[in-house]
Amino acid sequence: MPYKDRGSHLFGGSNHFYNTFECADGKFVSVGALEAHFYLDFIERIGVDKAEFEQQWLGSPEQDISKIPALEKKVAAAFKTKTRDEWVKIFEAGACFCAGVGYSRSGAVSTQCGKKNFR
Repeated sequence: MPYKDRGSHLFGGSNHFYNTFECADGKFVSVGALEAHFYLDFIERIGVDKAEFEQQWLGSPEQDISKIPALEKKVAAAFKTKTRDEWVKIFEAGACFCAGVGYSRSGAVSTQCGKKNFR
């Protein structure tokens, strides 16, 4: 793989729309809003400034990659305003969002149990 360091490429935590974020309770959520319609839903649900964010999705002709670090800080700050469970309710049925679980609970997650990823 050409990218060895976390944060050095799209799928390694270098974007505000494809990353893992800590919530107010110290638990984590993951976001993977790569497509425009998922991205627009994502920014709507987290409550950031739509005008500042709306053209910054992957593939947008208007995307300015120099803005990504500042946007990521704003998204991280937004996630710190609520607990993971509050975010789960906000994102229910949308926006390519997933509540993170620790390894101790991973076997209890139905999607993972069906795939037998954890034993």
